[in-house]
Amino acid sequence: MAKTKQEIISDIKAYMANYPSTKYSDWYVGIAAIPRDRLFIDHSVDEKNGAWIFREAESRCFGRDGADTGLCVRYPILRAVI
Repeated sequence: MAKTKQEIISDIKAYMANYPSTKYSDWYVGIAAIPRDRLFIDHSVDEKNGAWIFREAESRCFGRDGADTGLCVRYPILRAVI
């Protein structure tokens, strides 16, 4: 079910709270029309052991060229922390 901007922000903050030793700067939040491809192929996130979630937004995504890319999904992923 599509969520509002505020619902997505709340969900992401709640998820990130599960990792109290991280800072906001340790995370990357992106948008994608096809989040599974973006997460697991483009970003090489480990589907079983990685820190990730995604939420479908009420709004639509538009590419850099202005083309409508479909329903927009926001996703945070934990970047490697050294």
